[in-house]
Amino acid sequence: MAAGHRAIVRDHMYLRQVPRPRVFRDRSNPLEDLREEEIFARYRFRPDTIYFIVDLCQAAARDTGRCFAIPLVLCVLSYLRFLATGSFQLTVGDTVNLSQPTVSRVCRQVGQVLSALADRYICFPSGDRVRQVKQQFGAMAGFPNVVGAVCDASYRITSAVVMWPGRTHEARIWRQCALRRRFEDGDVQGFLLADSGYACTRYMLTPYMNPVGEAQARYNGALCRTRVTVEQTFGILKQRFQVLRRKLNCSPERACMHIRNCITLHNLGIDRRDIVAVDPIDPIDNSHYHGVDVGDNMDGRAEREYVTRMYFER
Repeated sequence: MAAGHRAIVRDHMYLRQVPRPRVFRDRSNPLEDLREEEIFARYRFRPDTIYFIVDLCQAAARDTGRCFAIPLVLCVLSYLRFLATGSFQLTVGDTVNLSQPTVSRVCRQVGQVLSALADRYICFPSGDRVRQVKQQFGAMAGFPNVVGAVCDASYRITSAVVMWPGRTHEARIWRQCALRRRFEDGDVQGFLLADSGYACTRYMLTPYMNPVGEAQARYNGALCRTRVTVEQTFGILKQRFQVLRRKLNCSPERACMHIRNCITLHNLGIDRRDIVAVDPIDPIDNSHYHGVDVGDNMDGRAEREYVTRMYFER
């Protein structure tokens, strides 16, 4: 009995020493085998946008001296599939016929290449674009949010701070934001709209906590209806990239990279009119009353009163 057991163990050890034959998988391009709607459902972009992303990554890879051992289109598809689903790498690999270790490697490589493009696609408006954004919002432009982001009327994210733990208060994120310093220094003209989690300042308008009179009520209603755009923006972002709805099982640095890349790709999709539709949000149910004193200053309250008198008194 013991001799038979030893023979089995010896045979298993021998089998482990024998090199496994290489398996060459079919790595055909899924973009050539699926219809456009099927491609969008799996990768959250249309084929022409995906090829555009591939070309961007190819150019960025050349600039950084990177090389990819497998076709770049498969690398990009693997990363887009990961962002679109948040699935395990083994599941992502089954979609494009790649092994889990390969998916891990290419997601890191493509993620790093896309990260280098962030400043090209996430940038606060300047020049004539500032005037256009103000016209779209009336006299106001942009929205800080709990995740440290600002958007415009086209749902484009124009500023994003992706570096703080999830429990950090949004007011603290804003205090450390480089965009805030630009407003403080007078480099940017106009208003940001925010909820009551932020302090009312001369450049950031927030709701009245306890509105008195019809003018203040109308101001609150207009601010809420306009500011809801940022909630819709994040709805679009999470609808396209389901990875943002799940826990990212990676280092904080890599998690920040993935989130920033989602924002980059979101803006790229808007530029190319390759968008995801979401249900509208009722602004009445989205007033975001925090009930916390975040330190409104006198200049901010005076500016808010001026706007209320100029635009909301009848």
